[in-house]
Amino acid sequence: MPPSRLRRRPARCTPAATGAALFASVGLRSRLNLDPLDSERPRIPEVRIRDATAAELPSLRLLYNHYVESTHVTFETGPVSMPNRECWLSQFSRSGPHRLIVAFEGRSVIGYASSSPFHPKPVYASSVETSIYLARKACGNAFGTKLYGHLLTLLDAEEAVHRMYAGVTLPNDPSVALHRKLGFSLAGTLSEVPRKSGRFWDLCWFERSARDHG
Repeated sequence: MPPSRLRRRPARCTPAATGAALFASVGLRSRLNLDPLDSERPRIPEVRIRDATAAELPSLRLLYNHYVESTHVTFETGPVSMPNRECWLSQFSRSGPHRLIVAFEGRSVIGYASSSPFHPKPVYASSVETSIYLARKACGNAFGTKLYGHLLTLLDAEEAVHRMYAGVTLPNDPSVALHRKLGFSLAGTLSEVPRKSGRFWDLCWFERSARDHG
């Protein structure tokens, strides 16, 4: 029969061949640590959290001063100085109720969280005020949950801590959502208390109990 009249039979895909191809595909994904939906899922960079040191103060000062100068969430009326931050750092320790932890992405400081005295009178010693500040580039990546959650875990394990309080200037929907997510409940709202940027602001207070002890 002339070569032009020869008909080629289509190759059959046998069960064994199909299984081998599927195995090869899955094996490749496993070796590369890929997931079939990876292209659809946003990747969250890893973050390291540890106790803050004096070495981070310049970065923490810049981060905080952004909020001082550009937002209503903190009530400083002007940028804070390095001596101010050095004095601020001195109130924290690596154990106990008053903590300062810092988050890194790579070598960059992307945020910090702290617990400080709620009130100077001794009867309030078992209560702390908590706060968190994130760099702009870190917002919206679940860093806040990880960083603030780490602080709360440390405080939950401290026998000296009975209650935690956090003030949130309104409006601030992301902060309200974060506090509710991590177990805080609304204690109350103070209307038009602080005045900044030519207007009054409402201030709400959230509270949370230490969970490992009464």
